[in-house]
Amino acid sequence: MQAKFSESFKASIPPSELDAFFQIPDKLSNNIGVGSNFQERCQRYVSVLKQGFGVKLYLVIAGSLSHSNKQVIEHAKSKLPPNIMFDLLENEHLLDLVTNPKSQTCSMQLVSNESFSNDEHVEKIVATVSAKELKRLYKFIRPSILFSLNPRNKLKKNKTSRGIAQTLRSEPTRLWHYNNGVNAICDDFSYDKKHNRLTMWNLKIVNGCQTVTTIAEYADPIDDDATLLIRLSKATDPVFYRNISKYTNTQNTMKASDLESGNRLLLDLEKKFKQYRGKFFWERQAGSSEYAHDKYPKKSLRVIPNVAAAQLKMAFVLELPHKCINVGQPSIFSPNYYVNNSQNGPTLFTAIYDKAKPEDFILPNIFWYSLARLAKNTDKSTSLGMLLSLKIGKYYIISMIGKILRSFNDNDRLVEKIIHSVDSDQGILDQIETCLVPLVEFTASDLESILSDNTKKLPDYVKEDLKKQLGQEIFPQLYAQRYKYMISQKHKPDLFIQDLEKLFE
Repeated sequence: MQAKFSESFKASIPPSELDAFFQIPDKLSNNIGVGSNFQERCQRYVSVLKQGFGVKLYLVIAGSLSHSNKQVIEHAKSKLPPNIMFDLLENEHLLDLVTNPKSQTCSMQLVSNESFSNDEHVEKIVATVSAKELKRLYKFIRPSILFSLNPRNKLKKNKTSRGIAQTLRSEPTRLWHYNNGVNAICDDFSYDKKHNRLTMWNLKIVNGCQTVTTIAEYADPIDDDATLLIRLSKATDPVFYRNISKYTNTQNTMKASDLESGNRLLLDLEKKFKQYRGKFFWERQAGSSEYAHDKYPKKSLRVIPNVAAAQLKMAFVLELPHKCINVGQPSIFSPNYYVNNSQNGPTLFTAIYDKAKPEDFILPNIFWYSLARLAKNTDKSTSLGMLLSLKIGKYYIISMIGKILRSFNDNDRLVEKIIHSVDSDQGILDQIETCLVPLVEFTASDLESILSDNTKKLPDYVKEDLKKQLGQEIFPQLYAQRYKYMISQKHKPDLFIQDLEKLFE
């Protein structure tokens, strides 16, 4: 063993020292050296060789070798006898030994006739293993070592872990079908087909930590028929096995809206949208507009994504602008989230999609598109601009528009005219914006009155403070202010309705 210091990790090793290193086995075999300790070591070395053991030389470099060094090493390796092996540990390997310690050799029993491997060049295998075997393996290898290459370690109990436990409890035979399985790597493995046994050296689980830990911590007896898929790769190169860990953990996640995209209520709504084919497209499945037969210019106007559409209906029809921001899609698509936070009423999902009409999503999207255009050309230092600069502010305006339209007797006819006109004449959007300006101004003025009794303008608020204020259930007060003003001005129907009627005569 020899230690040297250098200020650079790129320092090369003199060829004479590399030659001396590779001559060590020959010197030990032939007793070329001095000192009693050396003589003793030679005797032990020769004795071990006679017993049939091989020898492994380790060259440890806390840095990187030069190109010429590597050429010398490759030449020296080619001249080593068959019983002498060689391994090089450079800087990245040393760091890996600290952060990614090797696990002890282990084995697992596979399910009969449910494995696939390439016999000619065994570097990967896909097989079915029982949940019991994974639990036993977890107990055998320390978790900090078993999951050292996994991007995340054990997570707190969440929806996924509860789902796995529920499957183990009530449908153990379905675990293989419901779970994505486990992705693992190792330095090497051998598969005994006769006994269906897989032996692994330095096993690491790189994807499936939550599955394995949930199974390991499952308190009740695990059914013998609870099985899942394991995909094992032989990977010794640090770059390769870290890429396996990285890429198997960065796939697109399934969102709540994706999981419910096949719901009957959504399928019914999709059928109703066919009457607007080529005009407006509602995305039941994320990205499905990319495969639509018709082209949709002005995508944000023509294509209405499912989640965005749900939030717009919450504001436009359900009059819940304060919830459009605070309630995410897991709640919208949850079977247990109720509109009034009480199990006596409908769930939010049912309120949005049961007997839903395409117009409930198209119309607010038209106004949302117009508000976004208006916001781009409005000074944010004004009350109107401040309100439009906040997403939740625009939801309040959408709620106000919906409430005003429903108060109008001939609402359906006007809605039909607006949708038809926008579809046939893009220029109509400019006129809609003109109608929206006074409504937004009145809404901003009314908000100022509700929030601060006319002592504070909207631009005087810090944005976060205004967002918090709008996150409260103040919409009924806001509409009451609007209604009170219209009565005082003796305008019936509403001024906004009058402007729209003139526009769509």
